[in-house]
Amino acid sequence: PGLSDSDIPSKFEWNHINDKSFVTRAFNQNSPQYCGSGWAVAALGAWQDRIKIAKAAEAEASGGDVELSPQVLLNCGDKVGGTCSGGYPAGAYLYALERDGVEYESCQQYQADDTRGCEKINQWRRCTLNSSAGSTSSVCWGVDSEVGYGPYRHWSGNLVSTGKPKATLKSWGFVSGASDMQAEILLRGPIACLVESEPLRAYKGGVFKYHEFSGDDHKHDYDHALVVT
Repeated sequence: PGLSDSDIPSKFEWNHINDKSFVTRAFNQNSPQYCGSGWAVAALGAWQDRIKIAKAAEAEASGGDVELSPQVLLNCGDKVGGTCSGGYPAGAYLYALERDGVEYESCQQYQADDTRGCEKINQWRRCTLNSSAGSTSSVCWGVDSEVGYGPYRHWSGNLVSTGKPKATLKSWGFVSGASDMQAEILLRGPIACLVESEPLRAYKGGVFKYHEFSGDDHKHDYDHALVVT
């Protein structure tokens, strides 16, 4: 990343800079049910944080935080990213490059479900209330998102959007080793990181040191992803 060890401060946190936080929401991947989607949640979490940092750098804070949809990745990214049985953060970024971005959470709310398929209604879902005969129900449809269609319309023509709310990605990459990870976080923002989660169950506080819980010859089993800020 272009920094030496002497350039890296002893303490730095994107969630506490001059009494301000530049990170986005904490996310419960297991609500409304268990789902091993940490790969998607962490990848999008780091990306959202970087968007927030970029908006602040440009003095552009309107519209609140950008919140991307892990459910879209569960619906459409199973071949490249993963499912509720696990996956890889890198796959989320590959999906974003291949599919020209990831939709906002407002397009596809999280269901912790990987069985929905990738139809248009499972990429950009819109709903309205339908009242008839004294009862009210929700009617939902998929918004046509093909390039070249102009404004995206409900088939009846009574609802119009001026564009698809999503974030696009120009590039992504890997970083490893404490110094390079610190430099990347300092220069460009939080990162998604794979960890072995089982030893964390014994964590009580302070700096976590993996070798205290396993020998050097222990085979790492990376089974969870999180955002390092």
